[in-house]
Formats: sequence, C-alpha cells, structure tokens
Amino acid sequence: MPDGRLMIEQAVEGLSLAAFDRVIVVALAEHVENYTSLARMTELLQQSICDHIEILLLDETTASQVETIAVALQKAKVVGDFFVKDCDNSFQVDYSGGNGVAVVDLHSVSKVNAANKSYVQTDPLGLVKNIVEKHVISNFFCCGGYGFASVDNFLAHWNRLKTHENLYLSHVIFSMILDGVEFQTLTAQAYIDWGTLDDFRDYCDQRLVVFCDIDGVLFKNSSKFAPNGWTYSPLQKNIDALKEIQSRGHLYLVVTTSRPASLQEELDRELRAAGLRVDQFVMGLPHGSRYLVNDFSATNPFPSSVAINLERDSTALKSYLKRRH
Repeated sequence: MPDGRLMIEQAVEGLSLAAFDRVIVVALAEHVENYTSLARMTELLQQSICDHIEILLLDETTASQVETIAVALQKAKVVGDFFVKDCDNSFQVDYSGGNGVAVVDLHSVSKVNAANKSYVQTDPLGLVKNIVEKHVISNFFCCGGYGFASVDNFLAHWNRLKTHENLYLSHVIFSMILDGVEFQTLTAQAYIDWGTLDDFRDYCDQRLVVFCDIDGVLFKNSSKFAPNGWTYSPLQKNIDALKEIQSRGHLYLVVTTSRPASLQEELDRELRAAGLRVDQFVMGLPHGSRYLVNDFSATNPFPSSVAINLERDSTALKSYLKRRH
C-alpha cells in the first residue's frame, strides 16, 4: 500500500481486534513461501496488527471463499462466534457476536462497483430478510464482513451447499435464514474498496508524494540579495491546491529550496500560517535543474514520477495536477 504496509494491515484496522480471542489470517502456502516466510510474516503481523494474530496456511486452492472459511475453521479448531473479513477492503464496524452482515448504503459512497456486490433487504428492525449475489435489490450492499454465532451451524449449511458451483457466503446466509436463523445488519463506515487491480491502482494514484519548490511556487520568488532579503509573499492559489489534497489525507509534502537550513523553522511557521503542513524539508539545494528518478513496477506502474514545470510566480499549479486530485 502507499504507506508501506501490507493490504491485510489496512484491511483490519477498522475492527476492534482486542475484542477477539483469536485473529486468523488464512493464506495459500505457496504465496507465503514464494515471497517471505511463515515465521517472518507472523512476526511482522504480530508487531503491526496484534500480538494474538495467527497465520493459517492452506496447501491447495479452494473452490470458493466459503470453502476456504470452512477448511480454515476446521483446521484451526475455531469454536463459538466468529467474524469473517475480506482482505481487499477496509471499513469500520462494531461486532459483538452473533449473526450479522456488515452493510454500506450505496448513497454514502462516491465510487463503488455496484454490479460486483451482494445486496440485502431488511425489515424495519434491521434484520436481513433476503440476501442476493450480484443483483441490486436495495441500496444496502454487503461490504465484506460477516458474523456467525455458531461454527457448527455454519459448517452444517456449508456441507449442505458445497456441491453447488459459484458458491458465495450470501448463499450460506440465505440458507440459514430459510432455516429461521436471524441475521442483523451491521452498519459500516469509512468504506474503501481495493477489490480489483483498477480499484487498487486508482487508490494508490490518489496518494501523492509532492516535491515542491518554495520560491516562485509557494511564495513569490525572492533572494537573499534583494533589498529586503528573503520574503514570504504566498502564492495562495498554489498553496490551496495542495491544501485540498492534504485535507483528504492524500498528500505527503516535501518542500525543496535553496534557502539555508537556518530558515527552516521560519519557513515552516509561514507555511502553517498559510494553512499548509510540510512533512519534510530539503534545504540548501543548488540553484539549477532538478531531476526526480524513481523505479516503476507492477504495484507502482509507469510512469511512477511526474515533472511539473511552472513559470516563476505562476498560480496555475492546480491545473497541472491530475484531475482526480
């Protein structure tokens, strides 16, 4: 992810993991063995997520998410209530046990692949009356969090349905509802979806590391040789363009300047007064051309670096930034 964490770390940060006796990450053995090790991953996830996290490895791929869960429950000897969380999204939800489905109102999200979700219909008390895969039957879609009160009951319905193709958790839940089991809707907040490669790349593209010069970009150009020395006359439109991205938590700002390091505190104070927070300063740079060299890869595709050349003291920075920002 853009902040250097694994997706699994961000996927569970909206849950109160201290309330769970066990936290189990289910993974395919070959994926762990090809890229890291079980011991190393366990150590890292215990440090970053919680100290009672476990990694359960499956030797073979399964036919569905439901089979993955069923196999994991049995291998890990899970008992009592359990909560299933998708690994490719993030949301905040409270789960205190029992049967429940985490849902998000379509009207509360700006971008979602509506055709790729399951949907629920509820009664006035918020109980799930119907759950359907890949068909919009209401404005509430399942966001990837499912609570179950009984491992044994889940496995019983799994065994009843496991010969069906294209099996989803929604099918298991609907089977349980037909048997009279009640499922409560759990309203989720702060939903972010990385369910497809396009979703993931779009999320990453919205996170910017900006190396921005001071003189002629954020402040009107000045010089130590001028009659009044260095000055601080803000180019507010440019500052506001960065403030807008920063307000959404999408900006890491590195300020570059030829001004000496002795002026860093003064610069920081003036920029904060203009409403802009700086993450790092690079001071005392030579007055000349600057090159940004960065690698690209499947997770950070070409082009992984962009250059913007502004005419000195121009206030057109916003028009050069990507439209999505």
